[in-house]
Amino acid sequence: MSQRERIGLFGGTFDPVHLGHTVVAEWMLHHFDLRKIFFIPNRIHPFQKRKDVTASELRLEMLSLALTDFPHFKISRFELDRPEVSYTIDTMRYFAREHPQYDLYLLIGSDICQEFDSWKEPHAILHMSKVVVYKRRKAGKHNSVHSKAFIYTESPLIEISSSQIREAVRQGIPFRSLVDPRVYQFILNHRLYRD
Repeated sequence: MSQRERIGLFGGTFDPVHLGHTVVAEWMLHHFDLRKIFFIPNRIHPFQKRKDVTASELRLEMLSLALTDFPHFKISRFELDRPEVSYTIDTMRYFAREHPQYDLYLLIGSDICQEFDSWKEPHAILHMSKVVVYKRRKAGKHNSVHSKAFIYTESPLIEISSSQIREAVRQGIPFRSLVDPRVYQFILNHRLYRD
């Protein structure tokens, strides 16, 4: 293990950010002795399956509200400010350049590590960082050819998803317990996720 300090990189759409994100990130921060974790909301994801992603600035504002009480959690606008598709390897190179004094830990859910082989330059990502895989119940088997290079961790299993929250809002189902109270109020005030 390197003796250098470490930072975590936690990417996603965060539409909206929820308690599952902060619970896992806080656990990762302490379990891997990370100096800080950067939440990296994306603007254009290479595997984007949704056409109705909430405007970047609204997602950014919700993220800022949710992370208010976590001094070791930071937000990076790197992917939001890029006009083109956000590839993880580009983000890794940016952080390696901006924070050369740190080892990089890329945090991904077990539900998306299946796609890792199809990411742009997966070998380069593994060369530049430790890829930490946290558990998601809906994940299948880890059949990536890179599976042996991943660090698997027994993080808390918090089965909340952003899609679940969006659907709850649409159907008028209570969701207050799934998000930070400030995010809850923001969603109501801005009438987000309603048809």
